[in-house]
Amino acid sequence: LVESFRLNECNAQIDAMKRGMAPLVPTRLLPMFTWQELENLVCGVADVDVEFLHSRTKYVGGVKMTDSHIKFFWEVLVNDFTPEDRTQFLRFVWGRERMSTAEEGNTFIIGPHLRARDSGDPDKWLPVAHTCFFSLDLPPYTSRDVMKERLQFAITNCSVIDGDQTA
Repeated sequence: LVESFRLNECNAQIDAMKRGMAPLVPTRLLPMFTWQELENLVCGVADVDVEFLHSRTKYVGGVKMTDSHIKFFWEVLVNDFTPEDRTQFLRFVWGRERMSTAEEGNTFIIGPHLRARDSGDPDKWLPVAHTCFFSLDLPPYTSRDVMKERLQFAITNCSVIDGDQTA
């Protein structure tokens, strides 16, 4: 009796999860996946796949993939940031902690930080994120160290995407 109870005590919750996932993954296909694969399909991948992000990046406003500050950016993201830092970065630029692996959509946009570009001292400016558009206005920092320090500061201290609850 106890064994039967324990084996079935979560049936209502499991049924609710099945109904919730059914629009994403048809119920008849659920047995084909492990729980880890289902989690990735429904929630996205936990660690930010920088190569995938790089392949989904569009440069606008005169910014080029070959610009030195863009190279610094990718080097910092790959070599200096921990998986937790990359998750914070994604939250900073998109308001999400996971990225879908779908090929369509998810275009990340890097554009110029106009005030930093025109100021004469881009190193004093922080990057600006536009979470609704999954875009980043990136100052043309003069070194990788400055890029790392300014990005780290921004993702750590500028993570509130809805300022309505602050006061």
